Amino acid sequence: MMQGIMNKFLKFFRSDFFSNLSLFFLLVGIGAGISEWIFHKTLYIQTTLSLICLTGMILYSIIKRFDPLEKSIRKMKQQKNVYEKLNVYQTEIIPITQKQLPKTLYKFISLTENEKDNYNKLTSLENNQIWFSRIDKLNDPFDGYSCCYLKDFIDPEKYENIDEFIDAWNNYLNKLRQELYSTSFTKCIDNIPMWAHYTNNFSGYCLEFEVVDSSKLFDVKYSVQKVDVSLDIDKILTEYYGGFLENEQFELLLKMVHFYLCSIKSKQWSYEQEVRSIFYQPNCFANGQLMNIKDIGLKIKKIYVGCNSSKENLEHLDSIAKKLGVSIISVKPDFTSEFFKIKS
Repeated sequence: MMQGIMNKFLKFFRSDFFSNLSLFFLLVGIGAGISEWIFHKTLYIQTTLSLICLTGMILYSIIKRFDPLEKSIRKMKQQKNVYEKLNVYQTEIIPITQKQLPKTLYKFISLTENEKDNYNKLTSLENNQIWFSRIDKLNDPFDGYSCCYLKDFIDPEKYENIDEFIDAWNNYLNKLRQELYSTSFTKCIDNIPMWAHYTNNFSGYCLEFEVVDSSKLFDVKYSVQKVDVSLDIDKILTEYYGGFLENEQFELLLKMVHFYLCSIKSKQWSYEQEVRSIFYQPNCFANGQLMNIKDIGLKIKKIYVGCNSSKENLEHLDSIAKKLGVSIISVKPDFTSEFFKIKS
């Protein structure tokens, strides 16, 4: 229990809300200090806010020192070899963030007038399977491609033809995007746009999962701009051609970089609160693959059915729920509430 409380505390500490709150009190404290200096009427406010800011700074320093995530980040930065840096990211930082994922996740699934497509989705659910789509077939064209390579930061004298290398890197990315498969979940069920976009306007359903093992799940990070990988790739190439990296390490590094890029999306998608599972299948160019749900550390708890689901689909989902031993719940907009929300 204490570990769970600590994880929640650390998650709050690392959040943007904490940073904004700290900045707010700091600015208010500065404002109160200026006001006291000019009007000599806000000594109590200034003293209180100064104590709050001081306490926050002390707390920040203590947590920064002992937070396991911060320790791993410091360790990664201290490493000189780029392979060692990414290895710390892979073996320490990712597992720490995975442990802080919520214990419940959701997945929205659409049902349409295409009976064959509906049958395949419902049959896979009945067989406790989930669909993984190839990265380059997802609805975000930048998925797995959230990087840029700014050649202005690269020393042109180090390479005979930098443009040729960039083309080769982009071709490698395109190939890798055809060998990575992903399925997406969300942390929220009451998101109206998600019901509209991913269940065909409440015609489909939403699965609720218990997270049994989070080791195969990744929390998606959102950014307003792409990640510049030029310096990282430059270091990888320098160490590879300098004889510091073996072929296996070189290939692993590039895959690790790309896995990292698959967990970063545009800020415009942040409303989805996405968590995803990714696996690599070389030399397999199918559009997608089915996987057993338990193999990615999840267990179905409930099935939520949209209010516009057809009678046939509802009956089919009801029979599947009985077979799986889970409850089935109807979801619809709550028109009686003063807020825009859904009810079940």
